[in-house]
Amino acid sequence: MIRTRNLLLSLTLGILAGASSALETAAQHYQHAQTLMASVHYDGNVFGTHVEIEGDLVIVRSGTRYATSDVPRTHIFQPSTEGIWEETHLIGYDDLLPPGDSFADRFTRGLYIGQETALSNGTIIIGQTFGDLGSHLDAVTFAELGEHGWQASKPGLKTPAMLEYSPGYTAPGRSVAISGETAIAGDTHGSRDGRSSDNEGVILVYEKDNSGQWRAEQLISPNNFGSFSMSQIGYSVDLSGDTAISITHPGSRIGAGTRSVGLYFFDRDSSGQWTQTDQFAFEAENRLPPPEEFTLLDSFRSGSIRLEGDVAVLRGVDESLIMTRTLQQAGGTPAKWEESTRLQGANSSSGRTVDIEGNILAIGMAGETGEPNRVELYRRDTQNSWNIFDTITSPDSDYDPFFGTSVSLDNGRLLVGAGPYLGTSEVPGAAFLFVNVPEPASAFLLVLSLALLAPKRTRRLVPHNR
Repeated sequence: MIRTRNLLLSLTLGILAGASSALETAAQHYQHAQTLMASVHYDGNVFGTHVEIEGDLVIVRSGTRYATSDVPRTHIFQPSTEGIWEETHLIGYDDLLPPGDSFADRFTRGLYIGQETALSNGTIIIGQTFGDLGSHLDAVTFAELGEHGWQASKPGLKTPAMLEYSPGYTAPGRSVAISGETAIAGDTHGSRDGRSSDNEGVILVYEKDNSGQWRAEQLISPNNFGSFSMSQIGYSVDLSGDTAISITHPGSRIGAGTRSVGLYFFDRDSSGQWTQTDQFAFEAENRLPPPEEFTLLDSFRSGSIRLEGDVAVLRGVDESLIMTRTLQQAGGTPAKWEESTRLQGANSSSGRTVDIEGNILAIGMAGETGEPNRVELYRRDTQNSWNIFDTITSPDSDYDPFFGTSVSLDNGRLLVGAGPYLGTSEVPGAAFLFVNVPEPASAFLLVLSLALLAPKRTRRLVPHNR
């Protein structure tokens, strides 16, 4: 009996060891848990163009269809006592603009404010996109949950760093990112010291002070743009700890040939100063899309980059580029970023179509040209290779063409946006929540192995006294 048990144990351990990678892959599968929709749908809004989930907080952006007269909004969802996600607050342009404006000013400026959002530690940063704000520096808004509900506030801008800032027509907020008590906002047409903003762009750094007020403390710009054409930094940004990343505008969409896209990395030193530490150039194919494909730009587009620790992911039109940072050498050689993997995929659509959390990578595959529309999930193995382990499609066929316009990962959960960005659909848009569950096969083998490894009771023969 003991020999048989040992044999079974050896066989089971051999199977588990030999198929460890397969078990790890099978152990994670995402199942649909809930569909989130706006409590009130506004004509012209595109619910689901950007989604983020963190802890007990979900934000879903309602962007605007091109050439519509509505305004973007940010929907906040929180779980009820029963665990059901419910919309608890709506941030519209009334919350984002300074008091005293005329209705016409509020409406015109509201068309563009709220197009870009980001979430970290319960704080939401909201930016504006392509607004004719001129010298208005209050386009960035921070929203936090306080004693009296959600409160929106403007950052303090009368700081030494702002004295050299010259905003362009986009104003700060073309792209936004937040990590802890630091936030950044890109202005593709802004500059330092009033220099020509046609080929520059600038990134504003916001810090939260001891009083809880957000202040614009620094400006970031590259050391040089080289020969990049249309090099407007701040087109898309992301932030992770003491590292920031940004890409430049991919150039004109009209004409033939290629345009250079600049990718920049910045790091914060021990004194709190941000400096450029690395840069790359990529060739982006020029395109001339028809009007209904207005959101399609060149190889890399707004909101298509993610940064976490020493891994950066760039979502292109038909592929994703993964870059990793090498460790600093003992001899003082600085850490450098290098390309590690390229993942092929369907045409990208709108919003943040990639997210990374630890060793899990989610890529949205919503395309302008039809099927397949899905989200692919990859895992990084011990050899630093990324392998697909799950593919998710829309649980609602009405949203098949838009499923994957935005993705967000958080602690075993996946939130997928399905926003009808082309403006040709009557569906209002939705966000789908998926949760990670173990596969039955892996769960069975786990229980079996634990049972075989468990100590067995030995039966003792006790003399029977007659």
